[in-house]
Amino acid sequence: KIAEERHSVYVNIGNTYARTGDFDKADAQYKIAEELGNDHIKEKGGSEDDGRSMILCAKRARAFALKKVGRMDDAKTIMQEVVKQKIEDDAASAKKKAEEAKAAEASA
Repeated sequence: KIAEERHSVYVNIGNTYARTGDFDKADAQYKIAEELGNDHIKEKGGSEDDGRSMILCAKRARAFALKKVGRMDDAKTIMQEVVKQKIEDDAASAKKKAEEAKAAEASA
């Protein structure tokens, strides 16, 4: 829970810098937020799904910041990565839930 809250703070600070047009400062905050997502995946007790969501959130914010400073091609590239990863993550999550349901039926 703490990592997710810290993540949100860094994304929000990045968004504040992005609104002023300072992409470099915004990006530094998004990188910290993204790293917190990576850490969340690796940590004992961390959630891979939550960590991936944190990473995607930071990347999405980075894309919007790039758009704000006129770097449309870079923004589009990142958003394409975000959409692709989200589709893959959702498919993996659905598969995992189906496998868990099947295992629960088998043990009942």
